[in-house]
Amino acid sequence: MGELDSLYLVERIGEKLKECGQKLFIIETAAGGLISASLVSCPGASEWYEGGVIPYSNIAKTKFTGVTAGDLEMHGAVNKDIAGLMAFWSREDMPHCVTFAETSLSYKRPGARSVKEPGLSYMAVASAYNKLVTKSFQFSGDRYAIMQEITEQALLFIAEEIGAVEKGNK
Repeated sequence: MGELDSLYLVERIGEKLKECGQKLFIIETAAGGLISASLVSCPGASEWYEGGVIPYSNIAKTKFTGVTAGDLEMHGAVNKDIAGLMAFWSREDMPHCVTFAETSLSYKRPGARSVKEPGLSYMAVASAYNKLVTKSFQFSGDRYAIMQEITEQALLFIAEEIGAVEKGNK
């Protein structure tokens, strides 16, 4: 997906959220702010973008996302359930928002004990009527390429889940 495709998705996301009277809140970990940067690059984003957080460390995740140290100990930080919990709890705090959460592994430190491979990503969207949808992905490339793939798939996932584009089409 290129820059023009991303801009198209962001514009559709904004139009759909305004149409529905909702805003969007983002929790992004490994994307490091790229998702939010893509969203606010669209003129008029302040009408539909509420904001976001980048809880990169586990400490930040427990302070800002509703997950507990016990959740992280039980599941690990890069996990479908953690993505779902982050999206769900942020939606509880902001019922006027569609919420998105991403937790991914973009890089593996030398000597790390994790069996998870770089590029593993879990995403979740929470929307009206307590609807929660999660997806998993496996991306490849260097750290920045993975961050870009996370961002592109996040935009597509959000757009599809809120009905801004048809699923399977851009």
